[in-house]
Amino acid sequence: MTAPSLAWTEEGSGEPLLLVAGKAPGMAGWDPVVANLARSFRVIWFDHRGIGASAEGAPERYITRAFAADAVAGHDAAANCSPLRAFDGWSLSS
Repeated sequence: MTAPSLAWTEEGSGEPLLLVAGKAPGMAGWDPVVANLARSFRVIWFDHRGIGASAEGAPERYITRAFAADAVAGHDAAANCSPLRAFDGWSLSS
């Protein structure tokens, strides 16, 4: 089963910082802090499958393990496989 297409964006330069949002706000939840973080990092953030601008995945794939795989895929796509040195996020609970 293939992963859905994820919407992601990036800002800044330097070491990659992956931001993982909870399900409700999607990547827009990071908007208030991205500019500040981008002064020190290459900030990468994305919408989980079925959230915001990301494509929906198969219904049986809406599990924590699949969301984690999406985070890895988002980082790999944006960072061109640069090592992940920093990570921030909040709960996926509703």
